[in-house]
Amino acid sequence: MSVHLPLILVLGLIAFAFIKFHRVRWWGVIALVLFGFLLAHTFLGPAVEDGTKSGTQIVNGH
Repeated sequence: MSVHLPLILVLGLIAFAFIKFHRVRWWGVIALVLFGFLLAHTFLGPAVEDGTKSGTQIVNGH
């Protein structure tokens, strides 16, 4: 039996748990998200995308 969850839900739960248990401030989370969006528009964006795709393929076993 497999369960299909949207990625945004999984990431949201991980972020919530991280903030709750590691006492990270909300402004820090917002700054990191903003940094991620800005990083995606630099020359490192394709490398991050390729790394993410290959990481999910490894996890999914493809």
